[in-house]
Amino acid sequence: MDIIDAYAYDIEPSEKVTTPSGYLQLPFESMFSSALSAVISLRSTRQSSVELIAADNIRAILSYFGLTKSDLARILQVSRPALYAWLNGESEPSPHNLRTIRKLYSLIEPSETGTWSPIFYGYIERPVGAFKKSLLEALSEPELDEKEIPAMVKEIRERSQKRAERLAESEAKSKVILSEESKKKILEDNLLSIYRGA
Repeated sequence: MDIIDAYAYDIEPSEKVTTPSGYLQLPFESMFSSALSAVISLRSTRQSSVELIAADNIRAILSYFGLTKSDLARILQVSRPALYAWLNGESEPSPHNLRTIRKLYSLIEPSETGTWSPIFYGYIERPVGAFKKSLLEALSEPELDEKEIPAMVKEIRERSQKRAERLAESEAKSKVILSEESKKKILEDNLLSIYRGA
């Protein structure tokens, strides 16, 4: 939408005019028909709903694929500030980027719980299993492979889950579990050493 330079029309932007119905109107608003004002109003409403849908889709894409905002900006070939502006509803993606966002969003498989298990970032940066390219590379392709990408995500989620289980198991093994008697003995020894001034 074009922005009108009020100074080009010799109008001070702060000047106001009252219409017969009592509506306060800036002088340059009177240059336009009410039909055009309605179209501008409708267009503004449509843009904000497109921005909201794009922002929601972007958040879902980030969450589902385990991407950082920098990753998604690279995939969409835009700057990080542009991506942040879309997320904050300050601007709207181009039609080309909207199509790419919709395509990425269409690859998201619903979760039974409403959330997806976390993905270990290392698995999206490099090829896993039998795949010849990483998830980041696959998502950056001009034509997204609608069969390969969901299969990649499934394998990455499974590997991430197994990794999390191994880490939890390893952490549990590394902790020494003391009996109540051992805890009392350690406490008594510590109190005696404090009492003796050692």
